[in-house]
Amino acid sequence: MKRTDLQVIIKFFSFLVVILSIVSYGQIFILKNNELWDAITRQGLFWTYLFNGIITLTIFSTLMFLKQKHMASLGFFFLAGSLVKIILFFILFRPGYSADGLISSLEFAEFFVPYGVCLFFEVFYMVRVLMKD
Repeated sequence: MKRTDLQVIIKFFSFLVVILSIVSYGQIFILKNNELWDAITRQGLFWTYLFNGIITLTIFSTLMFLKQKHMASLGFFFLAGSLVKIILFFILFRPGYSADGLISSLEFAEFFVPYGVCLFFEVFYMVRVLMKD
């Protein structure tokens, strides 16, 4: 891995932390006005953001590492990473969400908002990196 790749990963990490912090505070501000706030905080909004951030950083770093030798297969590695992220979500978080037999729209948003933000940011940043090469 080149030194510039490491700098790109550090820059990506910095932007990811800032973006996730802003979005999480926005989501908290919106949810605090909802009557189900206590249920959502028990489910662990913080943990879903942390989980998505760590997995996104891992996938991005892996793609940066693999882009030198496996440029043609990066799309498959990206899809595999996304599949692993979803599988880990179902193993770690799904039991808590479906404990009452239903997944409410707030519970869905608790996972999907950080997942969507991380996915968008990861794709956007990876496209920028690949366009430079």
